[in-house]
Formats: sequence, C-alpha cells, structure tokens
Amino acid sequence: GVSGMAVHAVAACWSWADRNPLLAVLVVQIAVVLAYAPALAYEGYKMDDAVAIERNPNVVADEVPFSEMMRRDFWGLPMHGSGWTNKSFRPLTTLSFRLGYLLHGLQSSGFFVANVLMHCVASIVVGVSGVSFVGLPGSCAALSSLLFGVHPVHTENVLYLV
Repeated sequence: GVSGMAVHAVAACWSWADRNPLLAVLVVQIAVVLAYAPALAYEGYKMDDAVAIERNPNVVADEVPFSEMMRRDFWGLPMHGSGWTNKSFRPLTTLSFRLGYLLHGLQSSGFFVANVLMHCVASIVVGVSGVSFVGLPGSCAALSSLLFGVHPVHTENVLYLV
C-alpha cells in the first residue's frame, strides 16, 4: 500500500544519503531556504537596524579606513574619548554590513538574503562536521544539518539584522 511505498522511498533516500553524504547535506539546504523564504522579501529596517546600518559611518561612508573601523563600536560611535558608547565592538558583523552596503546599498532585503545564506553555511558546517569529525553516516549528518537549519531557536538570529 501507500505506507509501504513511503517506507521504501524513505529507505532509498536514507541509503542514497549514506552513499553521498556531502551532497545530501547540500540538498537539505533547500528545506532551510524554504523555511526562511519569506525573509527574502523583507523590506525596511526594524528597531536597532537603522542605527547599526543606515546611520553607521563604518557602513555607509564613502571610504572607511580600516584603522577608523577599529576605533568605532558596533553602532559607529568612537569607543574612546568624549561621548557615550557601550563599547560593543563587533568588527566582523560591521564588516559584513559594510560588504552588504557595497553590494546592494541600503536595500534591506539584501541583508536578509545574506543572513539566510550564512545560516545555510552554518547548517552545512554542522553536517560536514558530523561526517568528518564525528563519523556520522551521511543520512544522520544530513538530518543533523536539516534539524539545525530549520529549528525555530535560530529564527531570531536569521531574521533580525542586528
């Protein structure tokens, strides 16, 4: 019956994933992208996004010397001297915002696309680590990558820019 065919299909997929572990980890990223697909069309900035991106000189200035980027906090405020700052120093995040700005300007959907893609990379790392370091069969590595990728605990990290 139908249930027997479903069991056979799942077993065939499981077996295929065991023979092709890295490809299986890549294939499950389709589900990860689909889970976050609505974010690919998000427009506008929410809450702290405007301060950290739109008004941050490290992100939107015509030219940003590396030394200047290292002197400013996450919000673009000078970390030393007069004035308030929370000294929240996140240079990789600021650099990713700068790269996004250089690629697509202040078009906010580009930042959301980047977040989804970076989350897929993290999901791939989970699966590949399972195969390479833990010795998981491809089916288990793909399942681990899938569960990491679509688990709701990651929603805020993927869907918020700041």
